[in-house]
Amino acid sequence: MSEVSSHSALKARGVTLKVEGTELVLSPSPLEASISGSSEPVRIDATTITRLHVTDGDAWRGGACGIETPQRTVDVAFFPGDAQAPARLRELVDAAARGEAASTRIPGFDFVGFDVETANPAWGSICQIGLVRVIDGEETERATWLCTPPPGLDEFDPSNVAIHGISAGAVADAPPVAQRIDELVEFVGELPVVAHNAQFDATALRDACRAVGRDIPNILFACTLAQSRAARLKVENHRLPTLAEHFGVSLDKHHDAGEDAAACAGIMVGLARDAGHEGSLMNFVHSTGFTLGVIGDERVTPVLRDRSGAARALQASSTDGAAVTPRGSNQHESPVPAPAQESAPEEESPRRGPAPWQSVATPDTIPDP
Repeated sequence: MSEVSSHSALKARGVTLKVEGTELVLSPSPLEASISGSSEPVRIDATTITRLHVTDGDAWRGGACGIETPQRTVDVAFFPGDAQAPARLRELVDAAARGEAASTRIPGFDFVGFDVETANPAWGSICQIGLVRVIDGEETERATWLCTPPPGLDEFDPSNVAIHGISAGAVADAPPVAQRIDELVEFVGELPVVAHNAQFDATALRDACRAVGRDIPNILFACTLAQSRAARLKVENHRLPTLAEHFGVSLDKHHDAGEDAAACAGIMVGLARDAGHEGSLMNFVHSTGFTLGVIGDERVTPVLRDRSGAARALQASSTDGAAVTPRGSNQHESPVPAPAQESAPEEESPRRGPAPWQSVATPDTIPDP
C-alpha cells in the first residue's frame, strides 16, 4: 500500500475529514454540532464521487469545495490562507476510493510513549519500563525493560503481581532500576513523553530517582487521559483499553509496560489525527487548552488547564518548562501573574477504597506528590 498523504485527516471550517475504508467521513466540530443539533458524521462513499468543484480562496477569504455524488452535493469551506487544503482533500478522496487509509504521518509530531509497572503500592517501586519513540506521528522504535526496584521498595505485593504478572523471580537477574533510568534518559533524549494518567508515571519516575539517589531528569509530559476527556469522545469511559479500541490501536496485554506505552502513543496520534493537527506535540496540547506537565527537581508539575493562555505562551517560549510552575511552589516562580489554571480531570473513582489494580499503574485519583 502506498503512502497517499502526509495527513490522515483534514481540518476545515466546522468539520474534520478523514478516511474510513472507502468512505470519506466528515465529523462536525463541537460548535458546529451544537449549532446544527447533530453530532453525527456525514459519510460519503468515495467510489460514488463524480466531481470535486473547487472555489479558490485567498489570505482573507477561505476557499471551498463541493463534493458531488449522483445523490447530493456536500459543501466544505476551508480556512483563509489554507491554499493546500483542496489538494489534501483530493488525496483523501483518492485514498478512500482505493480503500486505503491515509498515512498516520504528522510531520513534527515527535514524542515518546511511556509507561511503568510497579512492584507494590509505592509509586517509586518500578519493576518494568515501556518506551515507544514516535517521529512524525509514526512509531520508529520500542523498548520494554524489566528491572529490580529501588532498595527498600523492592517487595512485590501479591495484588500487583496478580495484575501485571511480574514477580520477584522475574526480575532477579534484571539490571537495577538506576541503570534502566539511565537508558530511559538516553532513549527519550530531548523529546517529551506521553503517558495515560501521566501524573502517576511521571511521579513514579521521580520517586525512583530519589530512592536510588540519582539526579532527576527534567522531562516534559502530556497525558492521554486529559486529552481524550477534553476531546469529548463518544466512549463509555476513558480507560486505556477503551480508548485503544476506539482508535483501533492494538493492546493485547494490558499492564505490560511496552504494550501500554505503545497503546498510549497510538491514542495520542489518533487524537491529533482526528483534530487535523499539524506540528509538534506541544502545539497540539496547547491548542486544546492544556500545558505540558514537568518532571522537575522539586516536584512533578501536572498537566494543567490554562484558561488565560499565559502559561502556554510562556511554556512555548521556554526551554526548561518553568512556564507551568504554579505560584507558591518551591520551583522558580513565573515572571508574570499566574494564569487561571486547574489540574487536568482524572477518571471518576468510587466512594469505596481503591481496587487492587489501581495501585499498579494507572490510579484514578492523583494525590499531590
